[in-house]
Amino acid sequence: MQGETSRKDFIASSKVKELAFEDLKDTISWLQNQEETPEASEVEKIAAGGIIACLQDVIDAFKENQEVDRVVGDWKFVPRVVRELQKYKEKVGTDAVLKQELYEHALTCKHIYEKEFERVEKSEPLRKKLKKDVQIDGNEDYDSEKTEIMTDDEGSDSDATVELNEEELKRTSWYKEVFHLPSVLLLSV
Repeated sequence: MQGETSRKDFIASSKVKELAFEDLKDTISWLQNQEETPEASEVEKIAAGGIIACLQDVIDAFKENQEVDRVVGDWKFVPRVVRELQKYKEKVGTDAVLKQELYEHALTCKHIYEKEFERVEKSEPLRKKLKKDVQIDGNEDYDSEKTEIMTDDEGSDSDATVELNEEELKRTSWYKEVFHLPSVLLLSV
C-alpha cells in the first residue's frame, strides 16, 4: 500500500468543511444516545470540544510518529475526519515527505473544523439546521454507517500526573466521562 498516495489524494478543503458539520451533527446524536447526556445548552460545545481533542490526539501521534490506531482506540466515538486521516496514514507508510505533508494536512483539517464550529456557533440559521438535523428533542437522526463507536474499554495507562483546579475539573469532566479519555489527554481541550 505504501507509495499509493500523494498530497493531492488528501481530503479536499471543501470536503473537510462538509465533514465538520456532519461530524458535529453525528457527535451530538451520539452524545444524546449516552446514558448520561450533557445539558441541551452545552451539547454542541461539548461535541465540538471532543472532536477537536480527538483531532489533536491524531496530530500529536503524527508528530511523534506514534501508531494512530492506538490513539484512536482510546476514544469511544471517532469522527469521520479522524478515520479518513487514519486511512491516509496507513497508505503513506514510511515516506518521510508524505508523513510531514499528512501532519500538515491534519493541522489544516483541525483549523478548518475550528473555523466551521465557530461559524455554526455564530450563525442562527446554521444552528437551526443543526438542531433540525439532529432533532435535539430526542428523536435523533443517527446514521450508524457514518459513525463508528469504539468499544475498546481497555483504557490507557499513563505515568503522567495532571493537576487540575476545581474549575478545570468541571470543564473537562464531560470529555473524560463521555468520550472515555485518560485525564492526560484533556490538556489539549
